[in-house]
Amino acid sequence: MQDQYFRATDAVLLCCDLMDSSSIDEMRNKMENLLRAKDADVGTLPIIISVNKCDLGLTDANLSMDQVREFAEEYKIPQIICTSALENTNVTEVFSELVAISVNVLQRHPEWIQKLEDGEPITTMPTKKKCSVM
Repeated sequence: MQDQYFRATDAVLLCCDLMDSSSIDEMRNKMENLLRAKDADVGTLPIIISVNKCDLGLTDANLSMDQVREFAEEYKIPQIICTSALENTNVTEVFSELVAISVNVLQRHPEWIQKLEDGEPITTMPTKKKCSVM
């Protein structure tokens, strides 16, 4: 079931918890499953990392920002946004940015826009091509 969900995914918001060091392993597992299910290469999908619970401070964190940055570099994810649901910090911004990079990808693929206008779903991203998300 997860593979079907991943195949239909056109943009990804990966979340990790500063207070849970195992959340980086969970993100890695999700990334590997996503790349396999979509038959995509690293760096070809629009992805943002949301680092949750930033309100609790980095001194008490069990997960370092260096670990998050290394993960982002490994998977060529250009954006990391620190968020806090408690303080409503960057919650709207992370979703707005995800929409913006998704629109950016759509604009470079007019055939997808035609599919949407025809009421057809976009179920795959191009494979084996590089996607520049800034």
